[in-house]
Amino acid sequence: MPALTLGEYELAQPLGLLAILAIIPVAFALRAASARGRAADAAYGGPPEIRAGVSEWRRRARTALAVAAIVLIAIALARPRWGESDIAVERRGIDVAIALDVSRSMSAADAEPTRARAAARGLQDLLRHMRGDRVGLVTFAGSAFERSPLTTDLDALAQLVARSQGEAPLVSPGTDLGGAIEIALNVLSVDSAAKTQVVVLVSDGEDREPQDRGERLEVALSRARDKRVRVYTVLAGTEGGARLTDRAAVGDEVSRANPSALERIARETGGEVRAVDQIAGLAVDFRRMSQSLFEQERDRAPIERFQWFAGVALLLLLAQTALGDGVGRRRSVAAAAPAGAVLPALLALVLAGCAGTALYRV
Repeated sequence: MPALTLGEYELAQPLGLLAILAIIPVAFALRAASARGRAADAAYGGPPEIRAGVSEWRRRARTALAVAAIVLIAIALARPRWGESDIAVERRGIDVAIALDVSRSMSAADAEPTRARAAARGLQDLLRHMRGDRVGLVTFAGSAFERSPLTTDLDALAQLVARSQGEAPLVSPGTDLGGAIEIALNVLSVDSAAKTQVVVLVSDGEDREPQDRGERLEVALSRARDKRVRVYTVLAGTEGGARLTDRAAVGDEVSRANPSALERIARETGGEVRAVDQIAGLAVDFRRMSQSLFEQERDRAPIERFQWFAGVALLLLLAQTALGDGVGRRRSVAAAAPAGAVLPALLALVLAGCAGTALYRV
């Protein structure tokens, strides 16, 4: 849910206010504990003059303190913010060159709805999950060309991926995996190269043209190893194959994916093989790699104020715990339990959750 703005004030997580509903079970628990305390006093406390220290207003005060603490905790969960401060914003990540197969065989329907559309959908999902990385795009079939240099504008790159299959006429027929890796390595060859660079090769691995491209692939793999660039391959399609659905298809023309070619490329460069529906998971792997600092600048950001509300809530809980039922009389365990155990635990979760969210910066 988007932030809720109230003039100069803002609630970053307005749904946190729903925590106020915790008042209901806590109020019932306190009321039940108070009732049990009164019943125990009546049964075992002796004559009224002995129980003179018992104070009903103290019990009500403890309930009011617990309710007020819950309200403050809910406000803290909503992450109130006002005012602005200068913060240092850093963009860290790795360099990624995506090589996307746009050959005719990618029109086969053994991936839903086709290999090409499944690949585009998976890559768009990957780009949405990436944080701070620079990404370039290469499209290829029998030849390859650079579609985009390394960029941090991943939304624009996702749009290029969506339109990529319509650019198949710009490349020659076939599937030149070696050429795709060569052009992807060229995309990564920049002056400000990141510490970690990888290639994501998305293809069915099938070369429908009887051309010998083996030597070119060997050269590309050797170059990738020399540059310590891992190639992660993504298999679109199945060995069982499926009928081609493009306009040029003749009869029941069938295409069969070649996973062994992609497995070899990944194995020889230290990468991995993924299925087309598991591309997004690469974003997690990339975040575990050695990151480079691409940008560092000053920015204005709203100041988090949840600590104030959480701090006052803590003071109220301490006061609620210290306030007894009466002078010189310790509260029963049953009466102390609802606010004395549950609310402090909830407050600890608030502090951990809000602090972790507030400190995160891309």
